[in-house]
Amino acid sequence: MIYLRPLVVEDAKTSWRWRNDEEVWKLTGSKPAGNITEEIETKWLESALKRNTELRFAICLKETDEYIGNAQFTDVCDFGAQIHIFIGEKAYWGKGIGKLGSARLVEIADEELSLPVTYITVRPEHVAVRKIYASLGFVEIGLVKEGHLLMERKRFRTQPLVSVFMMSYNHGKFIAAALDGVFRQEVGFSFEIVLGDDKSPDNTREIIYEYYRKRPDLFKLLLHSENLGAVKNQWTVFDACTGEYIAMLEGDDYWTHPHKLQQQVSYLQQHPEVAICFHNAAIVNEEGQQEGLTNLPDQPTMTQFEDLAQGEYIYTATCVFRASYLRWFPLAGRRYMNNYTLDLFNAQFGSIYYFNEVWSVYRKHSGGAWSMKPRLNTLRSQLPTYEYYLQLFGHRSMPMFLQHVRNITSEMMRLLGDVKDRSVKRDVIKSYVKYHGGWRRNKRLLIRYLS
Repeated sequence: MIYLRPLVVEDAKTSWRWRNDEEVWKLTGSKPAGNITEEIETKWLESALKRNTELRFAICLKETDEYIGNAQFTDVCDFGAQIHIFIGEKAYWGKGIGKLGSARLVEIADEELSLPVTYITVRPEHVAVRKIYASLGFVEIGLVKEGHLLMERKRFRTQPLVSVFMMSYNHGKFIAAALDGVFRQEVGFSFEIVLGDDKSPDNTREIIYEYYRKRPDLFKLLLHSENLGAVKNQWTVFDACTGEYIAMLEGDDYWTHPHKLQQQVSYLQQHPEVAICFHNAAIVNEEGQQEGLTNLPDQPTMTQFEDLAQGEYIYTATCVFRASYLRWFPLAGRRYMNNYTLDLFNAQFGSIYYFNEVWSVYRKHSGGAWSMKPRLNTLRSQLPTYEYYLQLFGHRSMPMFLQHVRNITSEMMRLLGDVKDRSVKRDVIKSYVKYHGGWRRNKRLLIRYLS
């Protein structure tokens, strides 16, 4: 019924009319700026055909050779390409031409270009178009920006050695630096970027999409249609990781050394007795000024679970560990997962090795997870997690975790002075009494706070 031939400049004599048809450009997703003349279309097409990252075809009827639409690849590279298609002659709408043209592009991508990934953005309301691409093997990934649903087709999947764990929420100011740091890694193995965006309301997804277009083969995007919260988002990312090792990186931090990933993974490969390896990081404020380092000069090179149980000293963007450990994490404890929980759990399976090198940056900013919360609220949020540690690790280090809980509840009591909400007071007092000798021992204290 149809065939594709290379687009030529003379096709502008036909296509300029389509550019001025409101019904046509509504389907293409790009409205022309003003009226398009044949001369404007010709100049534009002359320029477009010279671009070495694009391949453009005319859709033609076999019987008559009539030129009725366009099909093209853009962002063409060794790692993938985006496809586009539209039928300009409206007499041929609804006749299956779009599906035939798309199927032909997929054949070219597979058999002639050997592209590992092809992808397209469609409008969510165009259900029929989505069904066509689903029938061709495309999977819906999620909205990459307003009105643009990403669908991708991966020809084959290689098993990565490393999964780069990434989460983002409102990280539009920072996510480019984070992804630049990953892209700069010089490694001798395959890796994937598993990135869960928790429905960021800013421009985070648009920036992620720009990086996806550069290396679509690297990404496994989890673009949530609703806000899941940090804990659920992180588990969707963990569950999607398929590498033997997991390297942690949140969207507001970034890696600074191109050999960071290679050195850490190589060390774990050579030392099966080590469960986690990490390194130092620079602490940078919102003005971009360095305020210090995450680890002090006396940080030991080799530590154990008991050392970590005394307090956290591993920052997220510095950590690489063996993914197999997560299979053993209790389902009932998933709600308590955070960076410290993860590190403690992994440390049960081996030693912790420290590289005394500054290979990443930890950002302190007002949009951070804890920075906007009053201290009392932060402590109340943390307490159930530390109480869970008494169940999960108590058999091994009960005294240390019990001391953590006592310290938290003591600080909560000291912060009660300005609190007016009696229910908050009651909850804090109950927690304090539970770990500080019971009701009888704290009778006078309770009377003072509840009066």
